Amino acid sequence: MDHHLSKNKSAFIFFTLVLSACAFFVFGLHHLSQFRTADEHYWIQERIPAYWDAIMDGKYKKTLINDKPGVTVALISGIGLFFEKNPIQYVIKVDDDLKTYDSSKEKRLNLIFRLPILMFSGFFLFFLFWIIKKAVGNSWIALWSVIFIASSPILIGISQIINPDALLWIFSTGAIFSYFALLKTQEKKFIFLTAVFSGLSILSKYTANILFPFFFFFMLAYWLIEIKNSDGEMIKSFFFLQVRNFFLIVLGAFATIIFFLPAIFLKPVYLYRLTLGFGPMKTISFLIVIFSLLILLDQIFSKKSLLVFCKKHSSRLMRILQFFPVLLAIIFIYLIIGRNFFSDWKVFDIVKFDIKEFGYIKTYSLSLWEKIIIEFNPLVFSVSPLIIFSAIFLWIKSSFRKNTDYFFLTFTITSFILSYYLAYIFMDIVATVRYSIIIYPLISLLAAIGLWQIFLSFKKYGQKAKMGITLMLFAASFSSTYLSKPFYFNYTNFFLPRNHIISDAWGYGGYEAAQYLNNLPQSENLTIWADYHGVCDFFIGKCITDYNLITEKYSIDYYVLTRRGEIRYRQAQPKWSLPTGVKAIPYYENPNPAWKIEIGNRPENFVKILKSNP
Repeated sequence: MDHHLSKNKSAFIFFTLVLSACAFFVFGLHHLSQFRTADEHYWIQERIPAYWDAIMDGKYKKTLINDKPGVTVALISGIGLFFEKNPIQYVIKVDDDLKTYDSSKEKRLNLIFRLPILMFSGFFLFFLFWIIKKAVGNSWIALWSVIFIASSPILIGISQIINPDALLWIFSTGAIFSYFALLKTQEKKFIFLTAVFSGLSILSKYTANILFPFFFFFMLAYWLIEIKNSDGEMIKSFFFLQVRNFFLIVLGAFATIIFFLPAIFLKPVYLYRLTLGFGPMKTISFLIVIFSLLILLDQIFSKKSLLVFCKKHSSRLMRILQFFPVLLAIIFIYLIIGRNFFSDWKVFDIVKFDIKEFGYIKTYSLSLWEKIIIEFNPLVFSVSPLIIFSAIFLWIKSSFRKNTDYFFLTFTITSFILSYYLAYIFMDIVATVRYSIIIYPLISLLAAIGLWQIFLSFKKYGQKAKMGITLMLFAASFSSTYLSKPFYFNYTNFFLPRNHIISDAWGYGGYEAAQYLNNLPQSENLTIWADYHGVCDFFIGKCITDYNLITEKYSIDYYVLTRRGEIRYRQAQPKWSLPTGVKAIPYYENPNPAWKIEIGNRPENFVKILKSNP
């Protein structure tokens, strides 16, 4: 009987996992080629071909194609070069300001360079299920985590875009969960996986070097929370093993970086800049080495181990640290209530999220609490309500009753999320949905653990009940995805009032605007001025995007305007404009456009077309 139930359980989990991956592909394929976001043309036309040209020609110094460095984008999206060897040909330059595009070729380029990233992301879901199951030891939690991840409109949306963040979330998640699996199982293969995924994370985006100090923190937290034995020899053995594993992971990650970025062979300083030389990493790395040496010396010369002393007094520290989960719950609840009942919350009008406003802390007099809610704002309103409810339940429960099975994961992931946004405050940068992409798989795991705790709090469910719960979870999760299509990356949950947004259109709506223009009489003879990317690539006429051109040279027929473009134009206009430059302010203020689309049905997130009025 038990064997039969086990077989049914395994078959059901495998079926649901495959169904989740298929749903991810179906939603991801929808609208895949019908938009263009910022900087994608640089990757398609310049950076990806440059990387493979450098490899094929043996000019390894040129493999450093970007400061991100974005090498993984070239590795995976570069598959598109098999189908299009010269992707720059679709741009037809008339002069410095005026351009036309081969719009049919644009859709093909989007498909062949985006599809490899989407496919890689979808198949990676199977690995995530396996690694989460290893780290958690519970196949239901692993399955529910993957359902949350696969149905996240934000993760589907970023997986449609040729951008380093599209691969950062994959490799960083693989690295973190592999390290959790290493701590739980001590299997050597997880050292290799953590090292490779850490290296690939940094090859995606240099900010991933924050993984290394957190691995060290995870190791210490595991020792304090999970290791019950306070025997000196046992602690010494555990610590030396984990420190050895940590430095093997660092060396393995460095080896991975060097292998795929051979420019480092010619200029080793590149490796330093990507890892130890970025931001505060030099100081953090120094502290880790000093701490490790102190423990080593203590073990050699001290009669009473410092580690034994710390272990015996760790309960006091953990009582303090247990406040972290409830702090995150307070932040989420505070933001949801505040943004619904205080619609004129001035701090969100002062600090613009979509202009990459660096130095906002120095510019505005903000309290620490205001800085925290600004940084957490995009995360809170871009995950599904079910994830929010489940995560808040887990945070509150973990703060008041330590759970022996999942408290370590809850505490470490919560600490990582909190520290991640505090780092943005430290760097004086406003977090956006894209900058937060590494967090979405982690909060999905927390939500899955919270959901498991919710059901266990009421009743010990049998296998059939868990299957039913899983199907309901699948339906509820993917309903949010369905409602957000096709503009997945602009997903905003219903907790945020309609008159607010957390991200701009980012190229969405441009294809639809171009379709309207293309259907106008003699559209191939029209000239439009667009304040932001996403329209010109699909328009069959002539397009201008320069804010500071001499308008006497051109006859502009239509203006295509966006919210982000308006902010950029108003900021740039006093500094850049010429007497004969573009005078777009009256068009932004015109309440009667010829055509308009509201992304996500949010009035502030618009793309609109206005006929030129000579």
